[in-house]
Amino acid sequence: MDLFIRLVSTFGLLVSLASALSASPQVAFIGDGLRYRIEDRPITIDELIQKPGVDFHETHSFQPNMGFKSNAVWFYAKLENPSPSASSIIFEVAYPRLEVVDLYVVNAKGEVVNTFRMGTDASGPSRPIHHLNFAIPLQLEPGQQLQLYMRTLTDNPLRFPVKIWEPETFRASQQSQQLLQGLYYGGIIIMVIYNMFVYIGTRSRSYLFYCVFVSCTAGYLASDGGILLQYVFTESSFLE
Repeated sequence: MDLFIRLVSTFGLLVSLASALSASPQVAFIGDGLRYRIEDRPITIDELIQKPGVDFHETHSFQPNMGFKSNAVWFYAKLENPSPSASSIIFEVAYPRLEVVDLYVVNAKGEVVNTFRMGTDASGPSRPIHHLNFAIPLQLEPGQQLQLYMRTLTDNPLRFPVKIWEPETFRASQQSQQLLQGLYYGGIIIMVIYNMFVYIGTRSRSYLFYCVFVSCTAGYLASDGGILLQYVFTESSFLE
């Protein structure tokens, strides 16, 4: 388990050192892992399946940051389960501010076996897993290969950090993340309430300005981190 965590945290370094990166004890990326293609015209998934990997460029990182893109960007990855037993994994795109994430799961025969539509333009309950980021459960049979095509579109900076988790590790990480976020935002609320009482008692505007500043900062972080979309604006994403 410790080895898996270290592999997840060092994706960017390992991808340049090996042609096949083991992302979990049983599932590995094939080739350089993650590739991308900028959509210069509307492209269908059927067109991409006919020529898998054509015109896709290496990202050289599992955490690509492409800045602002007006066109849609397709990401492509291949997964393989080389072990003799079936494997369940969680495929995560760890950036919650993407407006559109259309993910197509394609088998070795070129057939689309599953599709997922996520993003801030989609409601929270439409996500396969109730999580801050976009997390998709996948099942790979022994020796099975899957191709993942992901179409992204956003007005925000286009970041596309990818992680692969074992389900148990993912759940443990989610619990720890929620605990830390609860402590952080709980502390923010206490600070705001305390300084508001101080303002009421002293009438010093500096305390009021401090409350506004801290509230706005916490609101931005909650929006950027996906907290608002997951727990507050589950049916609307106008703040995203």
